[in-house]
Amino acid sequence: MKKVLLATVVLVGFVSSVKVQAAANAFNSFGKIVFSQDFSTFPNGPVANYISATPNSTPNGQWNAITATSPKTVAISSGTMVFGSPNTTASTSSFSRTTDLAGPPTSLQYKFTINVSGIDSANNHDSAAVLQIGSGFSTGNARETTGVYETLNIDFRKTEWHLTDSHGSTSPNQALGTTIAVTVVFNHTADKFDYTAPNGTTEAVNPDTIDVWFGTTRVLDNDAVSGPGNSLTDLKFVFNAATPGTITFDNFELRTVPEPSNWMAGVGACALLVGSFRKRIFALLPRSK
Repeated sequence: MKKVLLATVVLVGFVSSVKVQAAANAFNSFGKIVFSQDFSTFPNGPVANYISATPNSTPNGQWNAITATSPKTVAISSGTMVFGSPNTTASTSSFSRTTDLAGPPTSLQYKFTINVSGIDSANNHDSAAVLQIGSGFSTGNARETTGVYETLNIDFRKTEWHLTDSHGSTSPNQALGTTIAVTVVFNHTADKFDYTAPNGTTEAVNPDTIDVWFGTTRVLDNDAVSGPGNSLTDLKFVFNAATPGTITFDNFELRTVPEPSNWMAGVGACALLVGSFRKRIFALLPRSK
């Protein structure tokens, strides 16, 4: 009898553990990476290796277009993507990701590193370049004017640079030639949600707002987006100021942020499975008379 009971307990435990693992796998699917690229596969290019009409998403994410008109340039060099402008001649360089991000995501952490150098030391150039996210973008070598969820402007400030959002809020100035890890958190849901910030704390972001972090410092806090009716499917970068400068990117990672309803569903599923397992075990145990 004891052997039968033990075998039954082991069997129930195994079946329950499989179910718990299945629930855990489903739970872990939230917060997944939807795009990533660190330029390590072809660290010195060519650029064409990072372009496709049907682009990969991760781990070797590609863009639908990466282009530049002379004298601006774009190259893959030493494991980074480098956009250069040698002088004041009007020209444009850009990348476009128009194949929709999987989901599409309604919450997103957009991470990358950026290094700005070689800019005009005599004049400021506001919105020298832009990063845009939204939907329905084209592969054209130009800024998007429709479908934009939010635009972050890269402003050249003689000996420094900073980011400005669509409503004019600015980050602190950053030194030229310094690589900065940037994290932008987008909330395109109906509710405020918590996320784990780059400094390890738990922070909250309101519906249709963004948080922006430089390293472990939050530099923009719950700033409203410009196009809350648009989706988070497409990416764009455009450098079209008629001014010298170099903008270097690396370590792109776009990851969905687990939403409160998903966290609660995962916790609830695990709790139900544990409870079911305990009931089965107790039902098999001998009862005192």
